[in-house]
Amino acid sequence: MAATVSGTARADSDCVSGPFERTYEAETINVSKIANGRKEREESDKPVEDPPSDEQLENMKQGNEEIPPAASAQQVPDSNGLLDIGTEYDGIGDAFVLSGAEGRRVAMPSDAQVAVGRSKTVQVVNSSLAIFNQRSGNIELQVPLENMFDPVITEERFLDGMPKVVDPRVRYDPNADRFVVSTLWRHYPTVSGAMFLAVSDSSNPNGPWHLYRISVPIDIPGFTDYPVLGLDRDAIYLTELFIPDEFALGNFDVTLTILDKQAAYRGDNLPASNFTGLFLVPITGGVPLLHLTVQPAFQPFSGGDSGTYYLMASQTHKQVFFDIFDTGLTLWKVTDPLDEPSVTCSVITVDPFSGLGGSDPAIDGVRQPDTDVRVDPVGDRLMNLDYSDGSLWTAHATKYNWEDGPDEYVTAIRWYEIDPTTTEVLQSGTYGEPGTSYFIPRIETSGDRTLLGYNVSGPDTYPSIKAAGRTTDVPDGEMEDVVVIQEGKSPMEHPTKFSDRDPVKWGDYMGISVHPKTDHFWMTGQYSPDYDVPQDSEKPDQYGTRIAEITFEDEDARGDRS
Repeated sequence: MAATVSGTARADSDCVSGPFERTYEAETINVSKIANGRKEREESDKPVEDPPSDEQLENMKQGNEEIPPAASAQQVPDSNGLLDIGTEYDGIGDAFVLSGAEGRRVAMPSDAQVAVGRSKTVQVVNSSLAIFNQRSGNIELQVPLENMFDPVITEERFLDGMPKVVDPRVRYDPNADRFVVSTLWRHYPTVSGAMFLAVSDSSNPNGPWHLYRISVPIDIPGFTDYPVLGLDRDAIYLTELFIPDEFALGNFDVTLTILDKQAAYRGDNLPASNFTGLFLVPITGGVPLLHLTVQPAFQPFSGGDSGTYYLMASQTHKQVFFDIFDTGLTLWKVTDPLDEPSVTCSVITVDPFSGLGGSDPAIDGVRQPDTDVRVDPVGDRLMNLDYSDGSLWTAHATKYNWEDGPDEYVTAIRWYEIDPTTTEVLQSGTYGEPGTSYFIPRIETSGDRTLLGYNVSGPDTYPSIKAAGRTTDVPDGEMEDVVVIQEGKSPMEHPTKFSDRDPVKWGDYMGISVHPKTDHFWMTGQYSPDYDVPQDSEKPDQYGTRIAEITFEDEDARGDRS
């Protein structure tokens, strides 16, 4: 069944279909007046559709291939004092379980994100939004996401009496002094949904927010997953994966929604341009295949009506489920986003990397101490896209063999700096160490400083949060220093009654934000705390999150690093 779209279409390109024009109505809510408890909702008695089975996912896989070594690979450096942790405090953690048909139960990961303004820190996880006093770490307000977005939730039936408002993202726009939040709303039992968008009315996130419900521009039955938020000088960009009810690869799609940023900040009704079919220019046989995650860039001071905006994906001719290595990234360029948006695309050739997306935990899972249960590294999808001083920075996980032996594969991080004008890879590096896995990367750059945040886990390391940094003083492709944000304290094990997944869900991503005044990096992520869950417990294994300010020491203070 081919996907159909609704709206007014103007033009198509080789890279996308659209735009299809729509307008979304605004609602406003004052978060300081929302009760922190979950609202009671009517539970539906209709059956819930079962998610795709392991057998269905297995049918989508291809065979394994040997992965050629990367041209540049770096093992973790010794600490040299470049990085230091300033203010730090615990973030929010609220693991919960969602139920599906036939007793399927999944404990949700944190999906932790952070945005720092001048004096407030906003963190979102899969259940809540929290506002912190930036220096003391005291929580000024914590709001369940389903309560925050209640004015734009029209349905009344929820799974287990609880709505599914998940996959949150948050950004601070330093060009406008506003906070922006996006999230996914998935309605049961129809397994349909929408994206939600919220923008703070001012620099104070404790006050009013303008809310929007962004509908999926596809008219066949299905639901959405893994929404991503980006912005430039004039527009807000949302991408999402569309999964059809008829679970066939040809019916999948990735959509792009372009929104007028200033209209959203004013709380006006929101004109939008929707695109579908974010496909690659055909490689073989004239048939383009799908990208499952397309990352929109964070570039608040560029792009817009007078520049170029960028999006990128780590798949070209393979899927995120596939184990076969790939050799390219896909780059989309958007011009004139608000009046006559135009989208072009091209492929950037890079060193081979693996899919890490199969269902075999012995191949694709990340090891941890004291258990045979493995952690899901979330594949080789790009985890973010950052634009700084004319370069794009991005990173993903990849299967890697440091010892060049038959059974020595772990997960490592591949990161890139790319010139989007020439599509030249200016530098890239593969980062990690033998026997231990590095995954869920996030990379951000400010001036001559680059920070790479990630999770690390292995036979001797519980799932932890770390960060690596570099300046322009070191050779291309290398990180200069590493710092521990939060050590893990136990394995992450979901009791069988709560999850039939092995490897267990983790992540699905972390957050980094640059302070608008100090230029310091702030970071949040998920780790495994000291929390032992009995098999007969009614609660899932709990995650912890940590928020930390990371500074780069002055070069003179560090001394000679040669």
